[in-house]
Amino acid sequence: MRGKIFNLIGIILFTFFLMGKSYGKCIIGYSDANHTYLTFGLGESSMNQAANLLKQQGFELKSISSWEKSTLAGLDIAFVGLLNQKLSEEEKNNLHDFVLNGGSLVIQTDSHKFNPYIKNLADSFGIDLSRQEVSNNTLIYETKHSIINGDHYGFGEVNNYQPQTSGAANTNPDSSLTALIMNENGQTLVGLIEFEKLAPGSGAVVFFGDVNAFTDDYIDEGTNKILWQNTFAYLKEHTCGQVNPIPEPSTVFLLSISLIGYIAFKNKLKN
Repeated sequence: MRGKIFNLIGIILFTFFLMGKSYGKCIIGYSDANHTYLTFGLGESSMNQAANLLKQQGFELKSISSWEKSTLAGLDIAFVGLLNQKLSEEEKNNLHDFVLNGGSLVIQTDSHKFNPYIKNLADSFGIDLSRQEVSNNTLIYETKHSIINGDHYGFGEVNNYQPQTSGAANTNPDSSLTALIMNENGQTLVGLIEFEKLAPGSGAVVFFGDVNAFTDDYIDEGTNKILWQNTFAYLKEHTCGQVNPIPEPSTVFLLSISLIGYIAFKNKLKN
């Protein structure tokens, strides 16, 4: 009898281990409503579908009022949305250190008039934001990358991105930014600084030059939704070690009950 009790305790402890370690949430912190333009924040009404897609992929979303070191320490990914005010130098430095220490960062801007609010952060990563409205008539895709070809994630291929009013990063041979989607002038509309590109163990930086493409009004246009899903699947895989949505705690609990039942059934057959 004592042996059966120890088996039961072992299974329960193993279940809690799975819930706390293997199935831990991947946490995205995003700029709160007070720091984003109109309703163009990840937690705002215009991006409900984008936020729900992230939750379906197993992310936990957390509103952030200030990018303090202590706040960033609890995050896996920082999402700096379309800002309505400039980041402080302290916040900029904290976000930069966050990436160097292995966290990932998503920078979202729009037309050139919003660039001053995020320029200091973009500059710290060598991303040269365009100072004028850019063309998005003819787009060129980096099909070798998993975010674009989608082979690894099951959401599909990005081949019809539909930005609205685009911002962009200018081509800079000294930059670590890889263009995932460019326009005919060679400007980057969607870019990526790969993991460990900045330093050993450093995280990734994603640059989105348009915010409207992922709002409820436009996320279903072309392959905008696929780009959103592939991007965060890529970040999740490399930042949190997960690709597929994590099981809910109830699923893990049912698994443990099944294991207990199986062991009880085997013991009954032996007796």
